[in-house]
Amino acid sequence: MKHQTIDTPEKLAECCARLAQCDLIGFDTEFVSEDCYRPELCLIQVAAGDLLAVIDPYACEDTTPFWNLLCDGSATVVAHAAREEIRFAYRFTAKPISNLFDTQLTAGFVGIEYPASLGTLVQRLVGESLPKGETRTDWRRRPLSNDQIRYALTDVTNLERMHRDLIDRIRQRDRESWLQEETDRLQDKVIQAETQERWQRVSGSSGLKPRQMEILRHIWRWRESVAQQRDRIPKRILRDDLMVELAKRGSSDVSKVRGIRGMERRGLQQHHEDIAAAIQAAWQVDDANLP
Repeated sequence: MKHQTIDTPEKLAECCARLAQCDLIGFDTEFVSEDCYRPELCLIQVAAGDLLAVIDPYACEDTTPFWNLLCDGSATVVAHAAREEIRFAYRFTAKPISNLFDTQLTAGFVGIEYPASLGTLVQRLVGESLPKGETRTDWRRRPLSNDQIRYALTDVTNLERMHRDLIDRIRQRDRESWLQEETDRLQDKVIQAETQERWQRVSGSSGLKPRQMEILRHIWRWRESVAQQRDRIPKRILRDDLMVELAKRGSSDVSKVRGIRGMERRGLQQHHEDIAAAIQAAWQVDDANLP
């Protein structure tokens, strides 16, 4: 599959200059999220006009110019199930994607299926089947093979045709305003998840009393800080059920923190005093400021 490999800042600048002249940009990303604090961007695939390219974030070092183009440009930006792409755009620019057209979202508004996979939509709208051989690829490893690149590019080569079909169906049903409203809501929801504290979503926390909720909030903040510093999934730093148990007991006594079953794990022993300090800080919060 003929394509360009964008692997230097200079090539990225040239690619963005070409994309800036396009009316429609289809793109997708490959990332790894299983063992890191935030998903790690590993590859960007782009299809626009006669340009088909893969952008290597590691080689380019900074892909901000590409994300600025998507967030500040006038082109229609087509992606499928774009939740993670919205997150990347916001992380690099602190803005939502301009003129986003999510094929999965649109398919739901025209009665096809929701949530439909990209493979399902390509089959139904284009009549082709997507390859499935690289679904477990570690996209961080280099060099990428030709098969890996070909697999990644097939995620974007049909986006323009899918857009034409789906936008016609949306207009026939006079649902463009519905789609825009839901697209805005999707981006707002993703951005809120990036910017707001989510300690209320800790599993098992419903029913906690206000002071216990404050303790949970302080422990959650501690966990987030450690997870970010160590680039780990927060739940692998401290499980939700242990956080809730610590909040219920409410003791900042290190020996009592240590005495909770599960807190004896080797990776947690070094943090007992810090957790106790977080609980003690929660007790210092005035009653009027409790959640």
